[in-house]
Amino acid sequence: PIRKTESKWYVSREEYPGNTYPPFCSGTGYVLSTDVATQIYNVAESTSFIKLEDVFIGLCLDKLKIQPEELHSEQTFFPERIRFSVSRFKKIV
Repeated sequence: PIRKTESKWYVSREEYPGNTYPPFCSGTGYVLSTDVATQIYNVAESTSFIKLEDVFIGLCLDKLKIQPEELHSEQTFFPERIRFSVSRFKKIV
């Protein structure tokens, strides 16, 4: 977790006391089956809320003992501006 209060992704120790998050998929798009979506929905009420939705989904999956699977081998999320590169951008889109 990022503990610097000026960060967009700041999370206090009260919100999440752990030193690391369980594995999670970064971003708001997920590919999953309807049975897993139902399981996440059912366990969400008993999972401590955290404002970062991707981390929250990861916490739910951790409770369910479901491991996220990587679909990309290239970085596809960039928190800061990146320089344009045809070879990099054609792999992202």
